[in-house]
Amino acid sequence: MISSIFRNSCILMLLCIMPLAASNYPTYLPDDSIGFIYETDKIDSLGEHIHFPRNKKIILTENNSEENEIYMFSSECEDAIQNCWDNSVYADNRKTHILNDDFVSVDYDGYCLKYYANRGKYLRILDKTKSCWVSINELKANGLSYKDWKSFIFDIANQKVFYPLNNLKVMESADSTGKILTEISGKNFQIKLTGKSSQSWAEAIVSECDYSKSDYYEPFVIRKIQGWIKIVDDNRNVTIWFSPKG
Repeated sequence: MISSIFRNSCILMLLCIMPLAASNYPTYLPDDSIGFIYETDKIDSLGEHIHFPRNKKIILTENNSEENEIYMFSSECEDAIQNCWDNSVYADNRKTHILNDDFVSVDYDGYCLKYYANRGKYLRILDKTKSCWVSINELKANGLSYKDWKSFIFDIANQKVFYPLNNLKVMESADSTGKILTEISGKNFQIKLTGKSSQSWAEAIVSECDYSKSDYYEPFVIRKIQGWIKIVDDNRNVTIWFSPKG
């Protein structure tokens, strides 16, 4: 039987959604995740929806094993509005909630559960526990799919302006041992991908901006530089992100 510690830690509390800050800098970030889970039939329109298994029992396991199963269940709710953020789940007849930090914003008012590891047949979710796994076959059987960050970033590359999540090197070529053109960090740098890529690398035009001098429509650009950035690091964590509401 699954331990009460695992049972209580595996299903966590969802905090109320907070308004987006005045800045266009992104919120609901990917953090240490390597991808997200979404409703399969909404892949062409991820926005204005909380991608969460409604009215379905989803089996979670400990340490990607078929033993120690627990059910995750949430009642029906259609849109990404305030009352839908009661992402209640039931385990052993006990009502709990999913933690806000386990969601990522992938489109305008579109929120998906992150996953933090992939071991072939299982994905690890609900990061605070370090031990909650869901079967990929279980997801598919319930109309859910998953996507890694590299694939997703390349899919939307020509649609978005990105920002560095941490310190990021802009290289002369798609080579970690090559010449460093500059290092960037923070919301003052905007990244536009050109469409050229090589494995986890993407060519980009980076603009350093002074928002205190910007008008409503366009940022004031101090300088631009073109080079190559690694969009996912060696741990498969994404290095750039965008503002879904920007």
